[in-house]
Amino acid sequence: KKMVNLKCLAKVPRVAQKARKSGKMHGLLITRETHSGFRESFHLLRARLTRQLSPDDKIILFTSSVPSEGKSSIAVNTALSLAREGRRVLLMDADLRHPSVKSLLGIKTNSAGLGEYLSNTSKEIKLPRFESSSLYLYASDTVFQNPTTLLRHNRLESLMNALRSNFDYIIVDTPPASMMADASALCRHADKVVYVIRE
Repeated sequence: KKMVNLKCLAKVPRVAQKARKSGKMHGLLITRETHSGFRESFHLLRARLTRQLSPDDKIILFTSSVPSEGKSSIAVNTALSLAREGRRVLLMDADLRHPSVKSLLGIKTNSAGLGEYLSNTSKEIKLPRFESSSLYLYASDTVFQNPTTLLRHNRLESLMNALRSNFDYIIVDTPPASMMADASALCRHADKVVYVIRE
C-alpha cells in the first residue's frame, strides 16, 4: 500500500486446491466448496469495490504486474460474487495470449470470444450463461499472435459501448500490465482498474 499509494480493496488468502474424485481440476470458485476465508474475502472485495463505483461505472478491468499473481482467479470470482448478488454481469476474457477464464470455470464447450470478433473470424456475438446464474461469458480458448494490434481496433470501442447498455457490470480479464501493452490498450475502455498483487 505504501509503495503504490493505492487503497487495498481486499486480501485473498492462499488456498490449496483439493484433488477431485473425478480427477477434474477447476479453478478455486466461491460457488463451490472452498475455504470460508476465501469466500469471505470476495464478499469484502465486492462490497468495497461497488462502494467506489459511480452509477456509470460498469466496465472493470483486472490486471497485474507479472503472470501467476492470481489475476484471472480474482476476476472470475469477483464476477461470480457480483452475479450472486443478483447483478447482471458479463465476464470477458481479454487475455488473447493466454486465455484462462473457461478453464477456471471448468467449461470445455467451444465458443468464440473477443479475439474472434476483432479478427473478423466470428461476426456473431454469443454470450452463454454460466450455470443458470446471472453471469454471462465472452471467452474462447483461441490464442492470438498479435493481440495488441487487434485490441487497438475501432470495433472494440463500439463493442464495449453496445455491451455496456446490457449489463450492470462487465469484468474484463487482461494480460499482465508490465509485460504486454494489451492492458494499456484495453484500459481506455474501462471505468475502473483493479490491480492484483501477489504477496
